[in-house]
Amino acid sequence: MPANCAIDFYPSSFSSRGPQLMGLNAANEGFLDGFVRHARVDGLFAHTRSGEEFAAFGNIVGAARGAGFPISRIAPGDNAALGRVGALLHPFPGFGPLAWNRRFGDSRAYSLLGITHTTATHAVMDSIGNLLVAPIEPWDAVVCTSTAVRGTYERVLDHWQDYLASRLGASRLPRPELPIIPLGVDTARFADGAAAAAARTRLRERLGIGVDDVVVLWMGRFNHAAKAHPIPACLVLEGLARQVPARIVHLQAGWFADAGMENGFKEAAQTLAPSVRQIYVDGREPDVRRDVWAAADIFMSLSDNLQETFGLTPIEAMAAGLPVVVSDWDGYRDTVRDGIDGFRIATTMPAAGAGEDLALGYSSGALPYGAYCGVTSQMVSVDLQRCVEALVALARDAGLRRRMGDAGRQRARELFDWRCVIDQYQELCGTLAQIRARGESAAPRQPGRPACALRGDPFEVFAAYPSRTLAAGSRLDIADAAAAGRIGVLHEQDLNRFSAPWRLSAEDMRAIVRTIAARPGVTVDELGHGLDQRQRLALVRTLAWLLKMGVLVISAPD
Repeated sequence: MPANCAIDFYPSSFSSRGPQLMGLNAANEGFLDGFVRHARVDGLFAHTRSGEEFAAFGNIVGAARGAGFPISRIAPGDNAALGRVGALLHPFPGFGPLAWNRRFGDSRAYSLLGITHTTATHAVMDSIGNLLVAPIEPWDAVVCTSTAVRGTYERVLDHWQDYLASRLGASRLPRPELPIIPLGVDTARFADGAAAAAARTRLRERLGIGVDDVVVLWMGRFNHAAKAHPIPACLVLEGLARQVPARIVHLQAGWFADAGMENGFKEAAQTLAPSVRQIYVDGREPDVRRDVWAAADIFMSLSDNLQETFGLTPIEAMAAGLPVVVSDWDGYRDTVRDGIDGFRIATTMPAAGAGEDLALGYSSGALPYGAYCGVTSQMVSVDLQRCVEALVALARDAGLRRRMGDAGRQRARELFDWRCVIDQYQELCGTLAQIRARGESAAPRQPGRPACALRGDPFEVFAAYPSRTLAAGSRLDIADAAAAGRIGVLHEQDLNRFSAPWRLSAEDMRAIVRTIAARPGVTVDELGHGLDQRQRLALVRTLAWLLKMGVLVISAPD
């Protein structure tokens, strides 16, 4: 049976239903659906923070594999349960905090996996750096969805490693595995053959698109600063319209963040592409996202933004049998074969050294994230002449469109269908398990030191606060004869109930009080004789609570 992994499940991060649909949501939703449907496992595991989250996970599994398919919940901190599964997949790249949690148990028990999305935010950049200082092990992995994003990770890690070596003299800085596994699509949901032809006729009639019109499709957010600037697209479509007799339609399925952005996009289209008919549909609607592909002849995405790392829409277009025209940028370079599935159009940006002031502005907060992405994208250009040539070739030749569309559909089915992608994840989990079996920990816990260096035992970290400590040699007495009778009332008080899981039961407390009453001055160590480590911890906390509630007193400190 291929290796399994538990899913670190956050409902909002695995859903594309919302007013501000982001690529991360669509990618995570697709991954989870693909894993639930295609993972070759006997059961599924969700690492959740609440029963409500687990119920949401169960609904997803039930819809995909039936209500009877086995699912199990793993609570945060349950390292033993995660060890039985063997891996925990976090839907983001920054799993440093999870590595610290793992260190409270056996770091060899299971692997941690993260998935890259955008890399440009402060939070993600910091999480990349954290990979070198958190207790990441050789059997952990950050799955990079493209060659480009792995290049970014390697550069940032190199810069951070150089700094740590200079600042601290650090020479041993292990890194996680950085395998490349693409995002995927459910190729079966894209209409083909007669179904696609029927959908094409229906949609084009509803949108008022003529039989001979050439429709160029965009799918995604409308955001010139964080997705793709619309002006290059306007310029090349106007160039296309002036060279072919057919009417050119720009069908745009997306959503605007605000009215100002909407006005800017539409004004640019009217001014710079007056010969092109512009149609806007709401790309957040599930029916639109599913069916709009059938109405198009060509898909075009001239991404120019640092926020992009993979680019899901070109492989969706390929799965729908559309030829694609994309910028030669980030993950598009891995997915689209130039001259086979469509055309990749060359991009240019300044060489290293031209953005030091942008880095300072972004680091200091003078340049917010949106502006940082927007300003840098203003310096990224696409070869517009070559793009027009590619569009003209496709617009004039229905046979070329068909051949490229067929090639892209086959490529999507063979490489980017979730069934194929999930196989790669399971293979990766198996490989990491082999590394765990033979590897040595890069950050073994030292005796007497906390598992998490910045989250140590509070009674050790704050040991300077109290007058004295409840130690092994502390001698205990009953406060008064009525003390045992108050335990039940004290235990059930609303103000105390929240801490009940961290101490012994009321029945156990009464037994402790009876023991102390029979042996005044008994020590903490004597009360804990024969108990294992977990039981001793619970006993000490319970004794401390009984002291707080006035049931016990210390007759003699250690």
